[in-house]
Amino acid sequence: MTDHLVEDLPVGVELVEQDEREDGDRTYTLKISAGYGAALLKVKRRSESAYSDAHFVAESARSGALFWREIARWLRLPVPAGVNAEAGKRLPVIVLSMGALPSEDGQDWRALKLFIGQASDPTEVYLNVAIEADRGKFREKDVAYRAALVAQLRAALGDVSGLPAIEVAPLPPKKKQPVTASTSASPFKAGDAIQHQFGPGTVKSIQTIEIDGEKQVMLEVVLKSGMRMLVPESAAATQLRPAQ
Repeated sequence: MTDHLVEDLPVGVELVEQDEREDGDRTYTLKISAGYGAALLKVKRRSESAYSDAHFVAESARSGALFWREIARWLRLPVPAGVNAEAGKRLPVIVLSMGALPSEDGQDWRALKLFIGQASDPTEVYLNVAIEADRGKFREKDVAYRAALVAQLRAALGDVSGLPAIEVAPLPPKKKQPVTASTSASPFKAGDAIQHQFGPGTVKSIQTIEIDGEKQVMLEVVLKSGMRMLVPESAAATQLRPAQ
C-alpha cells in the first residue's frame, strides 16, 4: 500500500490480561511497556464469521493517555504536552481474523486487522497476537491512516496534564516493495461484482503481499460505500458471494 511504513513497536504490546467468556467474547488488555500505557480492547464474537465487533476503552485516564501517545510516537507523529481531556465515548472497532502466521520464537501467531471508527470510513491497523505468550505487536497498514488513528484514540482514551510533548524525527525514505499480480484459485476474479456483509462492491484486484515474511494471496475489495479491504483468498468463499 505504501513505501513508507513504520516498523513494529520496539517492544510491541503485552496482552497482560485475556478474559474470555464461555460465549467466545474476549477482553484484551493491551499494555505498551515502554510508556506504561494500557487500553482495553473488548471483542464480541460474531457466530460463524471471521469478523467480530469490538471497542477500545481506557483502563485509566493516565494509562489511556500514555497508550495513544506511544502509538503516536511509533507512527512518528508529534504530540503537544498533555492537557486535561476526559475520555469520550467508546471507540468502535471491527476485528477481522486473518488467520495463522508463521511460528516465531516457538509461538503460534495469528493476524488481526482492526477497522477503527465508523464502518463507512474506518482507519485500519494490524494487530498480530501470540495468545499463549501474552504478546502482540501492531503493524501499520498505510500512512494515510496515521493522523486519524491517533486522533480517534485520543478522543476515546482521553489525556492528562503534565505529560511531556513528543517530538520525533521523520523516517528515512524506503524503497518501494512491488506488489505482484497473482494467479489465484479464488472463485472470484478482478472486476467481479460481489456482496459483502458491509454492502455491495467489486473485486478490484488480486495480489500477492507479504505479511510477516510470508506471501499471501489477497483480494482487494472496494465497496460502494468507499470502504476498501483486503480479503484473504482462503476466506473469500465465506466472506464474499456473487452479486445478485
